[in-house]
Amino acid sequence: KGEQTVMKDDLVQWDDVFGSVDEPVSSIAAALRKLVHSIHPETVECVYQGYNGVNFGFGNKMKSDAYLYVMAQKGRVNLGFFRGTSLPDPAGILEGTGKALRHIKVTNMAMVANPALTALVIAAIGERRQALTGPKASSAPLP
Repeated sequence: KGEQTVMKDDLVQWDDVFGSVDEPVSSIAAALRKLVHSIHPETVECVYQGYNGVNFGFGNKMKSDAYLYVMAQKGRVNLGFFRGTSLPDPAGILEGTGKALRHIKVTNMAMVANPALTALVIAAIGERRQALTGPKASSAPLP
């Protein structure tokens, strides 16, 4: 189970994934992207050929660096958290039954503005920062 590092030639652009999807999916995805960048301006986006989504993280290693993804689905966008089971979710908005992965089915712009969704994004960034940098990160401010 080696770490996958994505090579530059494997990457495609945001518009290759979301440029041809129907509304409201395109607008919802763009709003989620803007939200992530507003919280973590240094986020690294990885868009993979044949993968209907974009990962956001601290680098381009999918398994270790990424904290969430935005994936186009029919009529909605899945906002997925790679370590969702470890995130606080007092509002109960995360879905899924996997070992670690959880997601939110975002079907409208009002959901993007939900403070509980924003709190999960912040928590996911904090979790990944802590995991990648160690205990010293616990006293550092969140992104």
